[in-house]
Amino acid sequence: MMRKVFSPLFGVLAPLLAISACSGGDEPKEQRSEGEEACTAVLGEKGMQWLQTRIAEPEFSDPTSVGNARDWFRGQVRDYRPGDLPNYVTSQMCEAGDASEDALGGTQVELRYGVSSYPFDYEFTKQRDVGDRTTVIDAGPDVKLVYWPDGTSRKRFEYHVYVKCGVPNSHETSLNEVPLEGTLKDNLTGDPSPRTHLKHLLHSAKVMADGFGCTNNPQIPTTVPTSVKD
Repeated sequence: MMRKVFSPLFGVLAPLLAISACSGGDEPKEQRSEGEEACTAVLGEKGMQWLQTRIAEPEFSDPTSVGNARDWFRGQVRDYRPGDLPNYVTSQMCEAGDASEDALGGTQVELRYGVSSYPFDYEFTKQRDVGDRTTVIDAGPDVKLVYWPDGTSRKRFEYHVYVKCGVPNSHETSLNEVPLEGTLKDNLTGDPSPRTHLKHLLHSAKVMADGFGCTNNPQIPTTVPTSVKD
């Protein structure tokens, strides 16, 4: 049974920890916004190039720091006990919009990380509302990729990565029951490729798992499995 998730819009906003020296484009570092620095850190240089070539006037929102996201995640996992229905808080790690006059209001690319509302072994294909349209890809013993239409259009998808991420002093079942989840929503770039989105999502999962210090050292692939088709 799905566990309800609450993600307060106010979140926790703080400067991004210096976890990456990558930069997007040729703009001097001191002139880039905090939000742009954050997206570069989690998506990498190629991910930022992808965004900046598909958005007329990229505009980046302030993020949650990796440190704060890690603290939220670890605290919630430590508090987990079997049967709990906690109010999980996810962290906005990257959000990009389009500031051009031709852009539609409300369109954005958003990347969030936090405690999953599903256990790692959840059978997504049996989920009633999207089960028949869900694609599940096993990407190793520690990683699972899941994507489906976002509910408003079959041309727009949301992409999820689930990572077994161990937390010190947590319940023995937490590795499976409350994994780390990354969610990438895109109704802005117009890119229809699942492989492209999952490539950038996998990169961010590696960045986040390293930043979170997962005790089980999850093995996250660097390439999208060949079973993912565009």
